[in-house]
Amino acid sequence: MRRRSRRKPGEVRELLVGVAREVFIESGYHGASLRQIAMKAGTTQAVLYRYFPSKAELFEESVLRPFEDFVTQLVEDWRATTALDLSTHDLIAGFTRSLYDFAATHRGLIMALLAADAHSDDSMAETKTSFAQTITTVVDRALDDAVSRGWADIDVEVAVPATMAMIISTALLDGWIFPRTQRPDRGRILTELTRYEIRAITGET
Repeated sequence: MRRRSRRKPGEVRELLVGVAREVFIESGYHGASLRQIAMKAGTTQAVLYRYFPSKAELFEESVLRPFEDFVTQLVEDWRATTALDLSTHDLIAGFTRSLYDFAATHRGLIMALLAADAHSDDSMAETKTSFAQTITTVVDRALDDAVSRGWADIDVEVAVPATMAMIISTALLDGWIFPRTQRPDRGRILTELTRYEIRAITGET
């Protein structure tokens, strides 16, 4: 009989993260069980615990991490530019498009985070802190850029998180907030979101 080849530790961890993401999206944080995740990954809870000592840590790695990685790359790209390289209009348009598309594509991840928060307990405290810290990286970059871009008249620490929330919620709720018979396409939505943000930040149209 041919023996099954052993998976490498990195492969096991990656498999667990992928399966956990699917289960958390399908069942929610409180509806998912580590036993269920381990079985779907073709391993045991004992093996799962070697990589993730708690359900909250597995949730953060499988559900929150993709958002953190996305925002990290977004901020790194922003840091590589100056007001001379990229106009405020193009910066805001690109940021809005990227965040909107991420939220629309990864709707299940965002909804899993919101659902977990709806039934929040102490186990979610660290995950919520990590999420807030991720948003703070965008705020910090905006603060660094505010003077050179003439954003002195806005409260960046409030405006940036509120703007991100607006973009994400529009992507998540577009099927609810727009009439089906008159539903605007992606381009129209992005154009108006960008115009709205630019008016708020610069007073321009």
